Amino acid sequence: MRYIESLRASARGFFFDFPRAVRCRRNPFGIFPELCGVIRGLIKAGLIAVFLCGVSCPRACAGEIVLTLEEALLTALKDNRQLAQGRAEEEAARAGVSLANSAVLPAVDISGTLGMTRGLYSKDVGELSEQVSVRQYLYKGGAISAAMRKSKFDLSAAQASLSRDKQEVLLKVKKSFFTLVLAERYRRLSRFIAVSAKRHLDYVSELHRRGQASESEIIGQRSSLRSAMYLYSSAATQKKSAGEILANLLYLKSGDEITAAGRLRYAFRDTAYDAAFLKAAASRPELRLYEAEERSAEEAVKIARGFGRPSLKATLDYYSSNRLASGTEKNDNDHSVAGLTVSWPVFDGGQARAEVEAAIAALKASQAQRQQVIKDIATELRQACLGLQDSLEALKAAEEEVKVYRDNLRAAQEKYRRGIASLLDMQDAALKYETAYFKKEQAVYAYMIAGMDFDKAIGGV
Repeated sequence: MRYIESLRASARGFFFDFPRAVRCRRNPFGIFPELCGVIRGLIKAGLIAVFLCGVSCPRACAGEIVLTLEEALLTALKDNRQLAQGRAEEEAARAGVSLANSAVLPAVDISGTLGMTRGLYSKDVGELSEQVSVRQYLYKGGAISAAMRKSKFDLSAAQASLSRDKQEVLLKVKKSFFTLVLAERYRRLSRFIAVSAKRHLDYVSELHRRGQASESEIIGQRSSLRSAMYLYSSAATQKKSAGEILANLLYLKSGDEITAAGRLRYAFRDTAYDAAFLKAAASRPELRLYEAEERSAEEAVKIARGFGRPSLKATLDYYSSNRLASGTEKNDNDHSVAGLTVSWPVFDGGQARAEVEAAIAALKASQAQRQQVIKDIATELRQACLGLQDSLEALKAAEEEVKVYRDNLRAAQEKYRRGIASLLDMQDAALKYETAYFKKEQAVYAYMIAGMDFDKAIGGV
């Protein structure tokens, strides 16, 4: 990129300066005028081609990726490993619903046996038998219906967990994206500061050459320039670090340089706590997650209790047996058996009781966890409201400061136009304005982050 920019600068300089020199000297090469005109045209065409090459060269050739916020969010949702795991867990929970529902359907088994008896009878006897069995539980202590309800609550929990993970991923990507935008803005400001420090050093050096400035003033300006250069280097490092963090969230190559194509914008928010808490209670995926887990634990208790209750099962078996003697004789022996089976576990060594107690303990833990989550959300929401209000006040103060330095810059420009102030004075005023404007952008960034935290607290992103 630096090489391309240098080509652009060189092309601009030659494109504007060299043809002017050619026009001043009609035949600078000492050749025929017709040939001189041809050479002029070739030079202009070549310089224009170099310039356009720098303009049209894609950024990707330097390993740079330009992303908008929408592109970053779509990439995060598509390639995130945590979300892929959450989607797999949702599919597993959906399969669990189908598995639980299969218990209400009868089980049908078909079997067949082909046997040959030799040496027992005077002739070899072959036998072919078939069996069809149908089993259907009519009652199983309420465990079947409880398992069906539990599977649905498990699916709701998996979906709520996936929704929570999506919100967390999107929030991280948004924060990282706008951190990169602010880091790029800070890098530009630090470059402006370094350029201003260099101009001050040049100005003081010229005064020193004329005998109007001391050596200590030059040393001070050199120190200021070194500090400004360090600030620029630090800003560039921060931008690179922010880009790597975003690349890690999007699962991009670590060697690619990411540029965030976006601006820091904001909209004023309503921070009424009561309305926000009601919205959070209805929208937070964490509440839906722990509520579903609590309901699932309740059904688990019913399942564990159902194992100690009697069960009723209906059976129907159909038998068909054909005996073949000497390969020609056929004896049919078809019959069917229908019945009802009642089973009641009288003693299992305390296993059923232990399973019920474990399920009740898990239910109590789930209830306590849900109550704690409600308190944590209320605290998080209060902190988000306070943070949003505080960042809004800081933003208003920064906007007022920008107005002051904007007015000072206009005054400095007017004085420079009248010859009262120097170019350096006007550039100093411009630097102060840029610094104030960057502070405002910092305040906007803080307000946006606080807004994102507030949105997360009420169940949105």
